[in-house]
Amino acid sequence: MKFKIPIIITSLLFFVSCNRSIYGIYNTGYSTDKSALLQIKIDSNHTVEKNEIHTIRIDSKGSWKQEGEKIICYFYQTETGFPADTMNLKIIGNRMYIVEKGSFKNKSFYLKKIK
Repeated sequence: MKFKIPIIITSLLFFVSCNRSIYGIYNTGYSTDKSALLQIKIDSNHTVEKNEIHTIRIDSKGSWKQEGEKIICYFYQTETGFPADTMNLKIIGNRMYIVEKGSFKNKSFYLKKIK
């Protein structure tokens, strides 16, 4: 019995800390010519915000859910008329990757956690 309690507590702390670690702000940083940026903010209340800056600026809000290692973001239609969108992501350490059809879209392209 003495050994079961520490194992249960350690497992619970590990589970809680892993789930909390996904919350935060991730971004690509500006491109070398400062013309493009992608930033995603994931909150603990299951809201998500996406800011894209390139030839135009697109700010989207929505909700997210976690399925195993995958984060699925559902973005609502924007005020400027951009349609609703879904984005699949996978977080490894402090990096967020875009997943398409079950595999990484481009492993060299990732968003880094900044907060």
